[in-house]
Amino acid sequence: MFARKRPLTRPHNHGPSHDQDLDDPVSRQDRRGSYDYFRRQPWLSRIMLHLRLSKDDPLAWLMLVFVVSFLMAGATLIDRDVFHGSTSGPAAVTAMRNSSIAVEKTWKSWSPFTFTLENTTETHPRSTIHTLQSIHPKLRPTSSSSIPRDKHGLRVLTLDQEFKAREHPIATLIREAEKKADQLDAKISSIRTLSDAEADYRSAFGMEPPRGFRKWYEFASKRSCITAPSLLSEAHLSVRPYLAYKPSLLRQRMDELVEKNKGTWYFDLGKRQGLGSDRRNKIQIGGGAVGDFRAHDVFELINPILPYIPDQLAGEDDLRLVFSVHDGPMAQSDWSLMDISRELAEAGLVWDETTLAAKEEQQQRHAYGWSMVCDPDSHLSRASKDRILNHEVAQNTSSLTEKSFIEDHVATYDYCHNPSLSKQHGMLIVNDRGPSPMVPVISYCKTTHNNDIMGVALDAMNKTLPAMAWKEKTIDKVVWRGSFTGAFHGEQFHWRNSQRERMVTLANNREDHMMDVLVQQGRKLKRKEYSLESLNERFLDIEPVGGAVQVSSEPRVGSNCQLTAAFSGPSFTCFMGAHLFASSHPKVCDQMLEEFTFGDMMTPETALKYKYTVDIDGNGWSSRFRRLLTSSSVILKSTIFPEWNSDILIPWYHYVPLKVDYSDLYDIMVYFAGSPDGQVKGHDDQAARIAQRGRAFAVDRWRWEDMQSYMLLTILEYQRVLSRDRQALDVSQIQDDVHARWKEMS
Repeated sequence: MFARKRPLTRPHNHGPSHDQDLDDPVSRQDRRGSYDYFRRQPWLSRIMLHLRLSKDDPLAWLMLVFVVSFLMAGATLIDRDVFHGSTSGPAAVTAMRNSSIAVEKTWKSWSPFTFTLENTTETHPRSTIHTLQSIHPKLRPTSSSSIPRDKHGLRVLTLDQEFKAREHPIATLIREAEKKADQLDAKISSIRTLSDAEADYRSAFGMEPPRGFRKWYEFASKRSCITAPSLLSEAHLSVRPYLAYKPSLLRQRMDELVEKNKGTWYFDLGKRQGLGSDRRNKIQIGGGAVGDFRAHDVFELINPILPYIPDQLAGEDDLRLVFSVHDGPMAQSDWSLMDISRELAEAGLVWDETTLAAKEEQQQRHAYGWSMVCDPDSHLSRASKDRILNHEVAQNTSSLTEKSFIEDHVATYDYCHNPSLSKQHGMLIVNDRGPSPMVPVISYCKTTHNNDIMGVALDAMNKTLPAMAWKEKTIDKVVWRGSFTGAFHGEQFHWRNSQRERMVTLANNREDHMMDVLVQQGRKLKRKEYSLESLNERFLDIEPVGGAVQVSSEPRVGSNCQLTAAFSGPSFTCFMGAHLFASSHPKVCDQMLEEFTFGDMMTPETALKYKYTVDIDGNGWSSRFRRLLTSSSVILKSTIFPEWNSDILIPWYHYVPLKVDYSDLYDIMVYFAGSPDGQVKGHDDQAARIAQRGRAFAVDRWRWEDMQSYMLLTILEYQRVLSRDRQALDVSQIQDDVHARWKEMS
């Protein structure tokens, strides 16, 4: 069923103390402990993985009944002894452990569907069993606030809680962000040596660092980059599912993808040709002009770090790095396939090709749309079923009786649990994406559910705006100028719901409509109504530029509409599907010109005078984010795309997170800038500090060297995935192992 690799034998400590047995339920005093011990056993994990793909095998279910009965009886014994005062608890735990070893031996010898042991030189990295939640625990400060959280990244405040609250929720979030920043600084400072970095990697990801890790640490530490790999988690986590696939299969798929030239380009890094400027001759570029300039930028980024990449092992082909040219993510797979792939990777197993082929064929037949990447119990999956069964979707709209603000920005990107995003973001509005084979491709942009490996986006990364003192910023408003990218404008699309169109419509609304805004007066919170017109006039300077773009039809002669060639050529059809331009909708161009008033571009000098700038997604990630952070203005960031440095980019500390539906926009502006009528004072000093910290982050933590460090670590992870010996260690690591064992023996 699965191919099992070399035994995962290297022990490593995952806790703070060598004296504490973290596998011992007695030491935890937690009723879940007796079950957690068995959940982490590789043999049990393999049984459950087999059952997920052998649902019709009666012998599998018979064995499951035996195992479950054994576990329930043993766990009950431990719970009774441990949690009801019996002194036989430790003995019961020991007996259960001995019995678990017996079960594993029985399973291996008796089971007619034992995991396949393949005669191959491909080996898997040493790992331990983890859930994704335990792999990368976020730095979350414990809050004493009475303001509740929900599990999808928002801090929610009901009317009843507003009446009792003594502090504005934004003030609470800012204070907690400052605590998180202190924790982050302490974490960064704690990594003083290579051993610290290696221990941080093992603790975060449950396996040994990839070959070349010592060289990465040398590069990062000399340039004052982040040396805690847990704070660059995308370098590992976006690559991790590919550890469940044989390297030979991945290489084959990469070659096929490149031959078809589906919006990709690649680097071949030779193992013997040297590491000099002749690398440029090894680059083959595909994807047109977009691929050309992006390939050049990435070459300039990674060329200096090539000496830090280890040579390929004997007998292995050149290392090939495949990149996507697209603004947005390239690939996605069915939730079940990805979930099993992660479990296999965590258990030290790889897919058997026959089983994988059957699973992927099933995916191609049945999986469709954005909901296919979601857990079947998620909100979006249930909404999709409602659409099929009832011809309508259960909307997850915000209640009129509560206010909410973003606490965990990355959690809000998850459209599976925030299904309203599927009606509010241009990329998700077009719900026609099917599954893609698992191919390791490095992309500039991905959602939390795509297969893409997170790279670094270099567009506009060399632009740093001049510093301007806060007191010199004379315009106390939010500014935005941009084109209507982010949506494809045709009658078959709900393009008016896209993120940029909605922002422009909201900001230029002059109807006699009242909005209630949360304000703090003294030690009390209350809601106060203001007209939408007065709020927009006081706070917003939002205008589109560039006319109607990305219109899915040929415009009328003389019309100010643009059907951009880049979106009708091969690179576009690979991204979203060739059928998008199959029909003609000449009305759309006229509708856009009638509904929107287009302004002129604003000079950088003028834009710097605004205290606030909103950053909104386009076709993919916003390439202007780093540049805007350097403006010394407060950046209101609305997005569904994580950044490569999201682990160290702190909302409410470096920038202000803005919900995609913009329902928090006016509450945020009144908090910082005061009410339109001047009766409620704002917190201008807090805004100034956020702006200052945002610029400092861009200058100190988003440098060229920081991006090189992240890409080097990503390439090392990528190289391991494609290596036949995934357990290969650096010579220095082997020497350390020998030295440690020698000390133990002596």
